Amino acid sequence: MALINHPIPNLFNGVSQQAPTVRQEGQSSIQVNGSSSIVEGLGKRHPSNFVGVLSSSYSASDFIHFIHRDAVEKYTVRISSSGSIQVWGIDGSSRTVTTPNGTGYITTSNPQANLMAITIADYTFIVNKTVTVAMLAGSSASYTSSQTVQQFADITYTASTATYHALVAGRIYTVAGNNTNSFGQYYVTPNADASALVECVASGILNSFDPATMPYALIRNADGTFTLKQNTWASRLVGDTLSAAQPSFVGRKINYMVLYRNRFGFMAGENVIFSRASDFFNFWPKTATQVLDGDPVDVAVSNNKVSTLYSAIPFNKNLVLFSQFAQFMLSATNLLTPKTVAVDQTTEYAASTSCTPTVAGSNIYFPVPGATATSLREYYVQPYQISYDADDVTAHVPTYLPLGIFRLVSSSNGDILFAIPGANTGASADDQRSIYVYKYYWSGDTKAQSSWSKWQLPVGTKILDGYLMDTKLYLTIGNSDGLCLVYIDLQQGLVELGSMVIYLDNRVSLTGAYNSTTGLTTWSLPYDPPSNVQVVLGAGFTGKVGAFLQTATRSAYRTVTAVGDYSGSAAYIGVPYSFLYTFSPQYYKDPNKLPVVQAGLKLRNFKLLFSNTQYFRAVVTPLARQSYTYQFTGKTLGTLGATLGTVHGEAGEFSFPVQSAGDTTDITIINDSPYPCFFQSAEWEGVVSVRSQRV
Repeated sequence: MALINHPIPNLFNGVSQQAPTVRQEGQSSIQVNGSSSIVEGLGKRHPSNFVGVLSSSYSASDFIHFIHRDAVEKYTVRISSSGSIQVWGIDGSSRTVTTPNGTGYITTSNPQANLMAITIADYTFIVNKTVTVAMLAGSSASYTSSQTVQQFADITYTASTATYHALVAGRIYTVAGNNTNSFGQYYVTPNADASALVECVASGILNSFDPATMPYALIRNADGTFTLKQNTWASRLVGDTLSAAQPSFVGRKINYMVLYRNRFGFMAGENVIFSRASDFFNFWPKTATQVLDGDPVDVAVSNNKVSTLYSAIPFNKNLVLFSQFAQFMLSATNLLTPKTVAVDQTTEYAASTSCTPTVAGSNIYFPVPGATATSLREYYVQPYQISYDADDVTAHVPTYLPLGIFRLVSSSNGDILFAIPGANTGASADDQRSIYVYKYYWSGDTKAQSSWSKWQLPVGTKILDGYLMDTKLYLTIGNSDGLCLVYIDLQQGLVELGSMVIYLDNRVSLTGAYNSTTGLTTWSLPYDPPSNVQVVLGAGFTGKVGAFLQTATRSAYRTVTAVGDYSGSAAYIGVPYSFLYTFSPQYYKDPNKLPVVQAGLKLRNFKLLFSNTQYFRAVVTPLARQSYTYQFTGKTLGTLGATLGTVHGEAGEFSFPVQSAGDTTDITIINDSPYPCFFQSAEWEGVVSVRSQRV
């Protein structure tokens, strides 16, 4: 038997579902409400801050869209199954919305699944993916008379200039062409004052889209109000059904909208259709006599399977198109024109049809639904090759992500991605309040971190949608108060009280009112908290900064009270949440870092290296035995380095006994306090018994 020690150099590699013997150092069995940072180490995730109750009612199927117009103007849009549309500022204040054309177009039984929106400056276009685009009845052009000629010169020589105007007013001329022409027939008619002939559209064909079947526009007005109305789409002005054919989305349902190379694009069936360059509402050619570079682009993907397109992501100067079974690359040399556009299949991976992929840095991430779980693929350009691939970044956690991931939110600045199951996808109550977090870090071409973990909001919360604005992850949530807006600030190094953050969910900062008769301080909250609400004193309480009020309780609807006078300044009030991290089972490893499963390892003690930490406890649970808890509470008054009346984080080491087998003992770190904890590494000491020598 030999006494050995073994370091765990970092704790930021998240959860692994692999066998414990093959896991990487620093991978865990469980990580909930933790933040994995290669800079700060493993810590408690930042709190959610309560913005406001947007509506007293909500449905899990509500469609949510976030508008990020600029650094100041940010909005949340909600559409219900009844077609009701509401808009709020990012501060939770309501905005007036008028609907001159009604809301029939956006009325659908499942708005979250059937609606899609894209914001371009002051316009937010909303498409109902269940509506078939149609042409407008009665939009045909009519003329008083018609004449067919072989070439344009034949028109000008039919009469003298003096009689020309009288002869041609209201007439359409069909220029049929001959064997010297490079175009088919086209049409001309006099302009308004019959002073010249201009190209026109043929008679007897429908030339305008039915605006009731096309995407609606939600317009931000100059006075801060919004208008939802039918958009004005350009009509066909030249040619006929052959020389200026209607775009292929007519007679189909639009599945997706995209802005790419200064063109507005729709995806319908296997086609992607782009507007004229710099003319977002025009899907018709400018002339029927030739194909211009600025004309609309309408191209189909090619595959041996039916490849209905569901989403698109600009990537690496091109546009990646996603179908249910394959990925395609739409590209063009220099300018995107009808002549230069090309679509090639790049990869053939299954992909979700209900979740839009997201770009993070130089990669695209997209979910792949399986039989019982979801996997996530990372689409990238292979180094030094002109080819593409998509790695499975959930290979070590194959059943970790549940089915029904409907939203991916990414931050390239923070190297972090959030996968949200949502409340309308059949997810469990536990998953409806969960966010699955992927933290990664690239060092050149090597991925130094690939960490999965889970964040959970308070019990009873349903996450409807999420969006990243600057460094803040905004979430629309449903609970007993209705539809609410919260945000989590993701920036590293965030501090509020000296060197730390107060860790409470649905957190607000409020000043209470003291009643000298009852001896109670009362805070009125903008939401109704649960019974385990907590109050922590803010920076204005000299000598008591960061103090946790043990007597605080929810005393009535949206009301919290505490014994004593705490009305002098603002306090933090919110719902406590727990950070939980369970180490992987520990094994003795040989000099090549291979586990020796035949060797018996009995752990004597564990040591944690921490920084900026005020509280945590370690729970040791040997197999078939009771649990043992060891608590760290930071410095107290009178100890070296403590500051009177101030709660602050500390750095140091914390050792605790284990005295049980390494492979059958659960070692868990828990922090359910409102105070911080950050862990850089761990180390254990144990006795190993090797029955034979490995050769």
